[in-house]
Amino acid sequence: MMWYGPCGIGSNYRWEGFVKDHRAPFLAAFPDRKGGNHYCRIGDGNYAAVSGWPSMTMTHQGPYLGVAPTGRALTLRVMDFYRCANGKIAENWVLLDYMDLMQQMGVDLIARSNALS
Repeated sequence: MMWYGPCGIGSNYRWEGFVKDHRAPFLAAFPDRKGGNHYCRIGDGNYAAVSGWPSMTMTHQGPYLGVAPTGRALTLRVMDFYRCANGKIAENWVLLDYMDLMQQMGVDLIARSNALS
């Protein structure tokens, strides 16, 4: 499986890379996360897409992408696009609204970016 994530996480080859680079740090930071609000489901042949707004609710309980835990209740908007082959997920493109997530954690990525230029 190839997993294509957002900036800050990047892409991963195989399940092991996905767990190491995304899943484990995410679950450590948001251990109470609840998801599955993917009420939009589309499929055609070997392709599928799911989404929901918000897709997840959680509490920021551990460090994540350099941001110390805030204890804040957060939501996350997610869109997943899948390509399947031989009955398994071969590729997963994931759009995570990290601009909004970081804003909820008290980080303005646009202001931070402007300060660097």
